[in-house]
Amino acid sequence: MFAGLWVASPIDLIPEFVPVIGPLDDIVGVALYLRYPGRQVPRDVLLGAWLGEPRLIDRQLGKPAKPQLEPERST
Repeated sequence: MFAGLWVASPIDLIPEFVPVIGPLDDIVGVALYLRYPGRQVPRDVLLGAWLGEPRLIDRQLGKPAKPQLEPERST
């Protein structure tokens, strides 16, 4: 929701009339805002719903963290 408000807002960090970099602040803002919810969804669920190349997900969200093994408890 915040990303949508960012794009729709008439106030920009860089004015839209500046060639090339004008819309760039909107693109970067949306990419960063979508990164957080993308990291909250389990990777296998995200890749199951993704129709594109899996490497694009890895590029946007980063490589998945390796699962940490719990130390064995001696009883």
